[in-house]
Amino acid sequence: MTGTLYGAASPKGWQLRLDYTTTEDVSANRSTVTGDLYVYDGTGRSYNETTGEPWYDICGGGRNYFTYSYTAIGWYYLGTRTFTADHNGDGSGSVTLTGDWCSGISDSSYTPYSLSVSGTVTLPTIPRASALSCGSFTLGAAGSIHISAASGDFRHTVTYTFGGVSGTVVSGAKDGNISWMPPLTLCAQIPSATAGTGTLTCTTYSGGTAIGTASCSFTAYVPPSVVPSITGFTVSPSNSLSALSGVYVKGFTKVSYAVTAAGQYGASVTGCTVSFGGVSGSGMGGTTGVLTAAGAVTPTVTVYDSRGRTSTKKLGAVTVYDYAPPTVSGFSANRCTADGVLSDSGTYLRVTISAGCSSVGGRNAVAVRARYRVSGGSFGGYTAISGSAVIGGDLTVNRSYVLEATVTDTLGGSKTMTESIPTSAVTVNFRDGGKGVAVGKYSEKAAFECALPAEFTDGVKIGDALVADFAVNYGCPHYIAWEKTKSGVLHCWLNNTVTLTGSTPKALMGGYVSYVEIEMPISCTDVGWTGVASGRLGTGYGFALVVGRTNNTIRVSILGNQNSNSIELTGLCVFGHWK
Repeated sequence: MTGTLYGAASPKGWQLRLDYTTTEDVSANRSTVTGDLYVYDGTGRSYNETTGEPWYDICGGGRNYFTYSYTAIGWYYLGTRTFTADHNGDGSGSVTLTGDWCSGISDSSYTPYSLSVSGTVTLPTIPRASALSCGSFTLGAAGSIHISAASGDFRHTVTYTFGGVSGTVVSGAKDGNISWMPPLTLCAQIPSATAGTGTLTCTTYSGGTAIGTASCSFTAYVPPSVVPSITGFTVSPSNSLSALSGVYVKGFTKVSYAVTAAGQYGASVTGCTVSFGGVSGSGMGGTTGVLTAAGAVTPTVTVYDSRGRTSTKKLGAVTVYDYAPPTVSGFSANRCTADGVLSDSGTYLRVTISAGCSSVGGRNAVAVRARYRVSGGSFGGYTAISGSAVIGGDLTVNRSYVLEATVTDTLGGSKTMTESIPTSAVTVNFRDGGKGVAVGKYSEKAAFECALPAEFTDGVKIGDALVADFAVNYGCPHYIAWEKTKSGVLHCWLNNTVTLTGSTPKALMGGYVSYVEIEMPISCTDVGWTGVASGRLGTGYGFALVVGRTNNTIRVSILGNQNSNSIELTGLCVFGHWK
C-alpha cells in the first residue's frame, strides 16, 4: 500500500510531505513501512550550510543533521526510513507516521524555523486463522466439516479430541467442505451414554507456517446398531419326576437357562430377562418358576446394557404339554355273584371305572385300584382295576359297605371316589335283640331305617313340631305361579321375566322411583303378603320393594337410575296363608 501525508503550509508556502509504502508479512503478522520525507521551498531562495543546525526526523527515527542550499521553488528530498509495525491478533493494524524539519534559521521572514507532518494510517488487514464449522456426527458414518479460509493459499490440519482420545482428521486441506467418518471405536469413550461431545481444531498454515487455530465442538451419537451382543442362549427342562425327563409340562417343569452376552464398544451388560411359557427369570443364568402356560412357547431373552440399549433373541418354538388331574367318566359298584352277574344278594362287588389322563406326549398313564370296608369299619387292601373287575367274596347280605376307588396317574395326580353298597333288599327286618327295624333292607342299628320310597298323606310331626310339609294344590294362570301347602302356607313366585308399565317416576335419593300394582292369581286370608322382588327401570339398574296392599294385590316399587316407568321384573317371591 502507498500513500502521502502533507503537513501544514507556512505563510510563505513552505510545507513537508511524507510519502509512505507498506508491505505485509503474512506469516509474521506485521507490515514493513517505508517513509520518504520531502520539504517544499515556497520562496525560491534559502540556505543554511552551518553544520549541526539543519535537521530532519522521519517517524521518530532520530535527528538527521545536514546542510542545504535551495535556489528555486519546489520539492526537495530529505531522506528515508524503513521500520516494521506489528498487527493485532485478528490481522488488523494501524501506524502513526510523523516527519519533522528544522532550518536552523530563527530570524528569517522567508524561511520557517521548523515544519512538521503527521497522520495515522490504517494498515491492510493480514489474513489470519480460517473459520471452522460442523454439525453433529454418527460414529462410524460420514459427516461434513466446513473450512472458511481467508486466503486460497492457506492449508489446514484438522484434529479431534473425544473423551480421552485424539487424532487427525485431515492434513493439507484447502478451504471448503471436508468429509469425515469418526471412528466407531470412539463409542468406547461413552460407555454409559448414547451421545458425547468432542472438539475439532483447525490449524491454518501460510507457506508452511502456522498462523492461527480455530475450534468448534461437536456431538457424536452411538449408532442404533450398537446394541448388546447375545452369543449364546440355551434352555432345558428341569423336572423332579424322571418320567418327564427331557420334556416341558405345564404345572411341573421349571426352565433352566443360560445366556452369554456382552456390551459393545465399552458398554457393559446391566441386566437380562428371560421369558418362557408364562414365567420369567432374571440374570445371565438360573431357573424359572413352574410353567403356567401350555402349547407352542417361544423362549425369549432380552439383554440390557449401560447405554440403555437392548437386544432380544428368540429360540424356536418349544412344545409345552398341558396337564390336568385324572378324570373319571364312569363309575359303578354293585353286589354280584362270583362270575360278575349282578345280584342283590351277591357277596362280591363288580366295580367298573372309566378313567383318563393328560397324555403328556405319551408319558402319562392311569392306574385304578379299589378297596372296601363294612360301614363303620376299616378298609382292607387294594385290588387293581382295569376297566371292570370282580372283588370281594366275603360280603354278607345283612351288612352295608363302602367302596373306595382311587385313580392315580404317572405324574402323581389322583382322584378318589366312594360308593355306598346297601344290604340285600327285604321287605321288613327286625334287628337281633328287638331294638331296630328296617323297611326295604336289613336292620343295622337301633333305629327305624327305610330304604323304600315313602309317601305321606298328612304332615309329619315329631312331638308337636311339623317337620314335613307338602303341596296340596298349585297353578300358573299367567307369569305368576302359586301353590298351597298342607300346613296352610300360600307361596307365589315369578314364573318368567316380565315388563310392566309403572307409575310416573319421581326423583328420590339421587335416582327415580316407580311402582306397579300386581293382582295375585290367588287370594290370601288377609293382607299379610310378604316377600322380595328384583327388577330395574328401563335398561338401567334398580332396587325392588314389595308391599302387600289387599288380600289379592301387592305393590312392587323400583328405585333405579333411569327416569323411566318401564319396569322389568326379574324376580318375585311372596308368601301368605290360605287357611
